[in-house]
Amino acid sequence: MTDKAMSYNQAMSKGADMNESCQLRAIIAPMGADRLQAQVLELDIAVSGANVDELIAEIQHAIIVSYDVAMECKEAPFALISEAPASVKDKWTPGTQSESKGFHLPDNVAMALATALRKRKPIKTIEFERAA
Repeated sequence: MTDKAMSYNQAMSKGADMNESCQLRAIIAPMGADRLQAQVLELDIAVSGANVDELIAEIQHAIIVSYDVAMECKEAPFALISEAPASVKDKWTPGTQSESKGFHLPDNVAMALATALRKRKPIKTIEFERAA
């Protein structure tokens, strides 16, 4: 093994800041009597829907459209990615009333998003937490 490969492997085994968690997180809040809204914490994406399944579909759609537009414009996907506002991110409290759901992104989109977010594996789940 080369010195460069050993250095990389050592950095990875020490937990370099390439998060192992390969999921997105979102805060869900009621929006009127029969709607929900979700704000993704790792991306500045907010969606609404009647239930969690609709929220997932809307998040998937927003991510895929963002990727497709970047590719059509010959730009790096998610290059201008930004996080949710701090006021939203501060509402996340790990381990409280959260549920993880799988969702599907095409492999090329999942890997591009993982790369932009500095994750080691494709994004395949999203964890929802209900706002207090």
